[in-house]
Amino acid sequence: MTSDPPRVCVDPAGQGLRLGGAGGELLPLLAGAMHYFQLPSAVWPRCLDAICELGLEVVDTYVPWGVHERAAGDYDFESANGRFNLRLDAFLDACAERQLKVILRPGPHINAELTYFGFPERIIKDGRCLARGASGQPVIMPAPPRFFPVPSYASERFFEQAEHWLRAVAERVSSRRWPDGPIVAAQVDNELSLFFRTAAYDQDYHPDAVAAYRRWLVARYPDGLPAGYGAVAAVVETADPPRIFDAAGAEQLVPHLDWVAFKEHLVQGALARLGAALREGGLDGIPLTHNFPAGGHGESVGICCAERVVDVASVDLYLLKRDYGAARRAAERVAGSSRLPMLGELGWGGALWWAPQSLEDQLAAALTTLMHGVRALSFYMTVGRDRWYGAPIDERGRRDSARFEATQSLVAAVREAELWSLERDVDVALMEVRELRRLQRVTHLTGPTPPMVLDLFGLGPEELCSDDTFGFASAVQRDVARVERAVCDVLDELGVAFRRVDSDLAPSELACYRVLIVPSFELCDAALLERLASYVAGGGQLVLLPRVPERDMQMKPLETPIPEHVLIDDEDPSEALEELLERLGALPQLRAPEGVDVAHYRRDAESAIFVANRGETSRQVSLDGIELAGRWVWDAITGAPVNPKALHVEARQVRMLRSRPSNTGPVPRQPRPDAAKDAEKVTS
Repeated sequence: MTSDPPRVCVDPAGQGLRLGGAGGELLPLLAGAMHYFQLPSAVWPRCLDAICELGLEVVDTYVPWGVHERAAGDYDFESANGRFNLRLDAFLDACAERQLKVILRPGPHINAELTYFGFPERIIKDGRCLARGASGQPVIMPAPPRFFPVPSYASERFFEQAEHWLRAVAERVSSRRWPDGPIVAAQVDNELSLFFRTAAYDQDYHPDAVAAYRRWLVARYPDGLPAGYGAVAAVVETADPPRIFDAAGAEQLVPHLDWVAFKEHLVQGALARLGAALREGGLDGIPLTHNFPAGGHGESVGICCAERVVDVASVDLYLLKRDYGAARRAAERVAGSSRLPMLGELGWGGALWWAPQSLEDQLAAALTTLMHGVRALSFYMTVGRDRWYGAPIDERGRRDSARFEATQSLVAAVREAELWSLERDVDVALMEVRELRRLQRVTHLTGPTPPMVLDLFGLGPEELCSDDTFGFASAVQRDVARVERAVCDVLDELGVAFRRVDSDLAPSELACYRVLIVPSFELCDAALLERLASYVAGGGQLVLLPRVPERDMQMKPLETPIPEHVLIDDEDPSEALEELLERLGALPQLRAPEGVDVAHYRRDAESAIFVANRGETSRQVSLDGIELAGRWVWDAITGAPVNPKALHVEARQVRMLRSRPSNTGPVPRQPRPDAAKDAEKVTS
């Protein structure tokens, strides 16, 4: 028996979705969020027409479980009375009438600033469904307008209820999948990160989680637990997960590292199970997606691991203009590890109780992520709603002129450049080693305070991990961050483009990089060494720094051979790294001034150039290393011509430029009346 061909799939080149399968029409994923259930049906046409006017082809919308449920297992998809509008079918039809595609997001968790994040109140009040902390207490989500205990993504009772909801909504909308309707993708849950509480010993100690942990240990160690487990090694079936960090030596780290690895497995398994419910209900043949928060040191599971059970794992971004570094890291990470580099939510406006975001902040974040590899995004929110401010279209379908025009110009710039199809030469990758990330999480000193939240404030492992060595040559958990920062500083100084890649990526996914830089210390997973050996066998140059691994993750002497590599063991790796990259021909011609980043994307004669000023004062930048003689060069947002020999860049500004040969005709659109005319065509 053969399965039906996919209705929609992810483009193999990571440029968007393909309608009708791998050889079908390309649909670039530029989406706008609109929540039908928060708006009267009468304003839908004005809102959807305005979305079309922005140049967007895709709408994303949540489908809230707690709003549609009348009683357990009984759902209303037709009423339009009371506070919420439940006419889901009518909304999908309104999108289809305008040729708008839809990404459907039925949860079960959605947030959307709803009380209880969209869960029915009965779930929050059912103790069998609730996550448990290390002392057995419920785990509280401190979110306005009402704090609440969060569900456990290990609880069988919770899964029974959530799967019933997902199957029901999938059955309801199955007939509206493309090409019979507008639905081109469905999202599984939302920001599945244990409700941002990702500290190692914060949760989840639900009885079903503990039982799953024991089964996981049996599968992981069929010949018995390692010595680091101590007395519990003889009775794995009753082993209790660590509830506080108490390791004094390397061997005693093993159960703690395993606990964090199990929690990643738990999240991946929850995604798989919830996704299966959607497919069983009828949402097969289209991609399933997920969106993670953009925290760098507290992620609940790696992007590439999530993509083993969903088709696309994206990240969400809610950052300010001053957060250039964090936005850049998020983009480099998703570009390096996802099959479709996407922002599932790009904060467009903001929640009333989150840090205030200006239009300037949002444009800077958008351009930063596009500069560093993002190729798909959803403006969240495009249409305003309750408990949200700053959307370009308000709840009545009226346009906020400044925000609407800015959004329209940004979308036009991306579309006219076909940015999703342009390529940047990226020969170097920096690996983020999953096992070392786990070590950082278990040695974090801030208790239940989420590492991903602290990361937004610039507080990472160097500042917040313990300085214990556990018998290693140094405090590895801190040195990992120091080494990564030192490598990034060197690559930035040299103007070398790079991606951040997850250590769980397959060798085939690393083969595109000529140089792979891996922070390396005494401990290393044997399976990772095997993947690195395959990368080297394929012709890649492996760089380890600062030490060669000696022990496996059970803290036994390594039996797996170390692949051929270059070792950089200097305290300052700059000289050795520059020498290596020069020898390999991996240094770029362009050397941007200190404090300035430049990214050059090309396709045939077309190109896009991003210039970011990381400093606190404006700069005049000369793009000397890019051949621009005989080409038009203009600002992609305003349409104004620019002088690439004297490009003005404001403090903390990111500019997107376009370039094409002057013999191909004028720029595609006229400058805005207020655009700065600071230059004209460059002639040879």
